[in-house]
Amino acid sequence: MEFSLVLPVFMMLLLGMLTGGLAYSRKLSVAQGAREGARYGATLPITAALPVDTWLTRVANVTIASSDAELAADRPGQALCVAHVASSGTARSRQQTGTTVSFADAPCIVDDGRAGETRVQVVARRSSRLEVLLFSRDLDLSSRAVARFEAQ
Repeated sequence: MEFSLVLPVFMMLLLGMLTGGLAYSRKLSVAQGAREGARYGATLPITAALPVDTWLTRVANVTIASSDAELAADRPGQALCVAHVASSGTARSRQQTGTTVSFADAPCIVDDGRAGETRVQVVARRSSRLEVLLFSRDLDLSSRAVARFEAQ
């Protein structure tokens, strides 16, 4: 009798811990991808052989690969922005939402607190879901990273 009363509560806790753990693991992967992408972009020089748009694509690819595929185009709610911001404030960015890729002359983060230096910005996002037997909640897992551009 007691077991039948405790079972629903136990199952809610168990399912909540499982889906919460998966969401936390995804969040860590998204953060890892953003950090690694910013680090990689900070050391990858922009040259005549590697123009800015190609550079942005390479940094985005490293970001996706470093996230354990949590930022792959087929993931729900996936969005990725990579930007190169010059010390003058001019920027070039690559935005990807799902399979749609576009380039723009705007930063990913408007005020990152690093005005006056050339930098790399990476903003990564994907969605996840927290399930607890009686209810569920959509989660927005996002991370941002900024690194000083050192490859002159």
